[in-house]
Amino acid sequence: MSVTVTERMWQVFLNSLEVPYDWSPVVSIAPKLNYRPTMFLHDQGAFLDVMSVEHDEEDERATDRDESGFSIPQACVANVCHMPLFVTDQCPCLTTPPSDHIGGDYSFNEIPSFDVHLSDNCWDRNYMWCECPHCGMLGIEYMGRADRISCECPKSAHGDKGYNYDSERLIRAYRKVDQVFEASGE
Repeated sequence: MSVTVTERMWQVFLNSLEVPYDWSPVVSIAPKLNYRPTMFLHDQGAFLDVMSVEHDEEDERATDRDESGFSIPQACVANVCHMPLFVTDQCPCLTTPPSDHIGGDYSFNEIPSFDVHLSDNCWDRNYMWCECPHCGMLGIEYMGRADRISCECPKSAHGDKGYNYDSERLIRAYRKVDQVFEASGE
């Protein structure tokens, strides 16, 4: 299976953050039935599946969907492996130019998000990369709530609502994707 432009963009993003991953791992979800999510993220203990319009109709991931919108094999991966499967059709790019954000403060809608399929047939939307402001640990948490990252750092006064989806480190990684693909003309 060929690598799409969107998948290459995610590789650039993850490489710039030094996030270790395995590309296209084979997951056995039933006897004689395997599925290949786009990647396994080691530090997050999760799968990431990049669903792109660039995939053709023959793609093994273009299958029937359950009521949540996930493909049947995607739902099985989370249940069989007991690990979350994050799904996105978005590029890891910012939706507004950097000149609009001198000094930071990106809004929630300007950062790429994921749907997630969890074990026990649960699913949710609006998960985002975020960074612990104390130790720098990265996670993919609901609405970029860094307070939910499983590090031992102190949490914000807001309980689990300490947002950090637009840390300087993450914004640099998003911008790196823009720079690489603008330079290549893709």
